[in-house]
Amino acid sequence: MKKLLQPLFALPVLLILVACNAGNGEGLNEQGRPNAETPVVELPNNPSEPPVTDPNKISANLTSIQEHVFTPICSSCHGGANPAAGQDLSTIKNSIAHLINVQSSNPLFKRVAPGLPTQSYLYLKITGNSQAGARMPLGQAPLSEEAITAIKDWISQGAIVPDNIITPTQVNRVKITSKAVSHNNQQQIKITLTFNQAINFSTLTNEQILVSQYQNKQLVPLTNHITFKVINAHQFIITLMASAVQTTKTKQQQFNLQLNNPNLSTITSISGQMLDGNNDGIDGGVFSYDFSL
Repeated sequence: MKKLLQPLFALPVLLILVACNAGNGEGLNEQGRPNAETPVVELPNNPSEPPVTDPNKISANLTSIQEHVFTPICSSCHGGANPAAGQDLSTIKNSIAHLINVQSSNPLFKRVAPGLPTQSYLYLKITGNSQAGARMPLGQAPLSEEAITAIKDWISQGAIVPDNIITPTQVNRVKITSKAVSHNNQQQIKITLTFNQAINFSTLTNEQILVSQYQNKQLVPLTNHITFKVINAHQFIITLMASAVQTTKTKQQQFNLQLNNPNLSTITSISGQMLDGNNDGIDGGVFSYDFSL
């Protein structure tokens, strides 16, 4: 009996030693996963619409603005069967469809240009800017400073829509910036993309982002020179070094950015809704954006 018990007793000890050795971290990345795996993208805690602590105050999100401004004030004219200027603000879904990235009556401005309040016709209208004609709401007292500030801040933050609203997931804004890197005579290009809804960035890799340069009217992919960084659930930045694309001082270089190309990978919101890349109101479609430097 003793001889039989000895190997049985030794087995748990052996398993403990093996488990201890397996946890030494060798061959694992910072997330404790095998190095061969794609690193997990940790998203900051940045909900689309933070909880409203005081329901009587107007917050810088569309739900609050709709409740306190668009529905009770604006929809008296911009609602019903024949809304003024064809702009229906009676519900949050209508406000999304009739405001964000929609051309205004002034060809210089969109009704709401995400990230750009002073270039948004809505903001110019409610502040009485002469470029937008008569101040709104027409024939009524101007909006309160609280309401104006909330609308301005909502636009500045990218005109984000609530995650619980069923609306096409789209790129709201693209911002291109560049700067010289003096120590190696290069130029760093950054492409900032803002989405109208929270995006599932956890599976996004460099290979799914296609940046190309126009050379002799042909697109030449520059995928190997791309990195990206997630800023929050609605925004990420793509970085590209100009030396890799042979920019010159005498001639602007033309580039193209593509996302949601089914040959690479599709992008979805956190609710699983596929990106409406071509802004046709239907899930799917390649997002293609040309820019020059």
